[in-house]
Amino acid sequence: MCGLNFYYTDTDSENSRKWLCENKESISHRGPDHYREMFLHNNHFGFAHSRLSILDLEPRSHQPFKYKNLIILFNGEIYNFNELKNDLLKMGHNFITTSDTEVLLHLYDEWGIEGFSKLDGMYAFVIYDEDSRNIIFSRDRFGEKPLYYFYDNNSIRISSNFRTLKPLSKISKKLLALNLKYGYNFNGQTISQNISECITGNIYKFSYDTNKLSIIERPPQQQTFNLGSELTFEDYKCHLDNLLKESVAKTLIADVDVGVMLSGGVDSSLLLYYAQEARRNIKAYTISFNNFPEFDESGKAKQICKELGVNQEIIDFGKFSVDDYIKICKNNYHPFTDTSILPTYLIHKKIKKHLKVVISGDGADELFGGYKQY
Repeated sequence: MCGLNFYYTDTDSENSRKWLCENKESISHRGPDHYREMFLHNNHFGFAHSRLSILDLEPRSHQPFKYKNLIILFNGEIYNFNELKNDLLKMGHNFITTSDTEVLLHLYDEWGIEGFSKLDGMYAFVIYDEDSRNIIFSRDRFGEKPLYYFYDNNSIRISSNFRTLKPLSKISKKLLALNLKYGYNFNGQTISQNISECITGNIYKFSYDTNKLSIIERPPQQQTFNLGSELTFEDYKCHLDNLLKESVAKTLIADVDVGVMLSGGVDSSLLLYYAQEARRNIKAYTISFNNFPEFDESGKAKQICKELGVNQEIIDFGKFSVDDYIKICKNNYHPFTDTSILPTYLIHKKIKKHLKVVISGDGADELFGGYKQY
């Protein structure tokens, strides 16, 4: 993952620049490989990016990244960037990197916001378009990558981290109560009245001529599969197998080593199976709960790794400290009710010493009946 901060201000450029410079630490944990700031037009525009280098590790792909009169801050991965790049090459585009960041910027240059419908991936980005005098920002349909913004009549500030924007607005007791009641906020709300979370899939366009923010809603795309009534159950199984194989393989594209988080459940076991087919020498990481045997699935995970011939590292959850808990709260800063973040943080802390990238499963238990309630 990477981290980004951005601002535009019509009036208070000095304090806005100070805000950007002072908030380097708030996104540095998201991208430890490189950090850079950029300021334009007498500090009325500010860009900051902390990079976790996964594709094209060279400095040429550092951000903010500029092409023509466009500048992008990008966090995530575009899985189909090679296919999109080939299309753009045929249309006369030239590239100076092998990154997906550059492809995304060329895609916008060629097709505008309509081009975003071509994206397959997990992402959050901000694009500065000097020609149209707009700031464009968006995040993926599943909301895998975070993106928050603060907007008033004279300025807009955008960040990967709610914590970065929190000092700009007071906590709303009503919104906080809703979050504590339901475990999340609705329709892009946060616990602060004037800080919003970008709604997944929507495109936000801020005109710095008029200081107006408009939102282009993009409802989920409807896909139908007419496989034919004459097909057998085995045919459907084969089709599903191909879908899973293709889906997992495209998430493994990286210029660094990739691992798999394995719990022993249905989703992560499927991931590991397809990942070890697509990429050699992949390693699995598992959390064990020695003090809570009713939650411990490490035995199942160990058996799966043995069957697949995959190297595995098991990490004991019992070593979780109060300092770890405080760090999680500090980095999130917004209420988060999913307790799985505790073992997830611990395993990431361990993996970080060896790998930059791991894939994990989410949602397959609902699809494949992974637990009794499904």
